[in-house]
Amino acid sequence: TAVVLPLLIWFQKSYRKVKMNYLLLLLPIMTQAHISIRIKASDDAENGKVECDGSDENIITDQDRNTFRISDEILKAAATKHFGSRPNSVYLKDPTPMGEVYKNNNWNQVTRRLSALWGTIQGVSSQPVIMNKQVFTNNSTNEVKYMAQISQIIEDTVSQTWSTSHEFSLGQEISYSCEFAGVGVSGSTSISYTASFGQETTQSKAITVGSSTGIEVPLKPGEVAEAYLSADRGTMHIEVQYLAMLRGGAVCRYENQHKGHNNWKADINNLLKAVDLPRQLFSKQHIEVGFYSHVNAVVKSV
Repeated sequence: TAVVLPLLIWFQKSYRKVKMNYLLLLLPIMTQAHISIRIKASDDAENGKVECDGSDENIITDQDRNTFRISDEILKAAATKHFGSRPNSVYLKDPTPMGEVYKNNNWNQVTRRLSALWGTIQGVSSQPVIMNKQVFTNNSTNEVKYMAQISQIIEDTVSQTWSTSHEFSLGQEISYSCEFAGVGVSGSTSISYTASFGQETTQSKAITVGSSTGIEVPLKPGEVAEAYLSADRGTMHIEVQYLAMLRGGAVCRYENQHKGHNNWKADINNLLKAVDLPRQLFSKQHIEVGFYSHVNAVVKSV
């Protein structure tokens, strides 16, 4: 037992060190990751899919400070409540007038992290449409065989709007991909693009549907026939939720020292809490995917 106990303590300490080093190695990878939204369109909500993941984390900017409403005066007021004494200044990142305080003390600068939490399909709507129509009339005295080559260029679309007053400048734009396979149109199409946070945009891709070889329409004298291309125009409604938060510490500077020190560090979220400011900011994105399904070429007598 006397031998096992020291070994167990050594193992626990070593494990903590390895675990901490592992997390430190992971952190740069996580901060460089970007946000990705992947959509599979379907005329049935149960078969549709939306996946979102990734995050964007960068050193806090002036825009981030405005979004979280943390001016210099608010930070000083928060530090006063937190430490019980008002600092002369508060800093969130290097460099500072005192030099690289964060680097020299191995402190974490304040970062803004924006993450895509989840995406949900709110519903799918559709309505029948006639995209193209041809009329054939046999005015002769003999039976005539007409060839109806009926086709139409259609557009699959992806459009997005936002319900947010928050603004963030990301290190990388958000990437989107939407697959239209399996919605009743032969073949597979997809749309891929990137856009900034809060940017409202519409992307489209044109494809040709219908009969490429033609449909034979035999008509007797005096007969009339219609050939038309019908489809269901569908719209899939998607909502994506985002979360923004701050991490790291604020350096509170006391020129005449506070409890024996000039610089005191406080977790940024503790300062936000001290002045009743939100520590989490949520944003909603609305995506509409427009597509055609059940495309069919029909010939009927009139």
